[in-house]
Amino acid sequence: MPDGRPAISAELRRAVLIEAGRRCAVPPCRAHPADIEHIDDWAKVQEHKFENLIALWPY
Repeated sequence: MPDGRPAISAELRRAVLIEAGRRCAVPPCRAHPADIEHIDDWAKVQEHKFENLIALWPY
């Protein structure tokens, strides 16, 4: 992982994707497949929390 950060666990990744219907969480987009991103940048929070993760289209 970049910056030596640990990977997001499979369980947490799955929970975020399920909440978003396995699609981009942005309503007009809804593209599939989605990738998991931090809402507040990793450099700031230094942890993976469900509340700070979102499913977004990676392109």
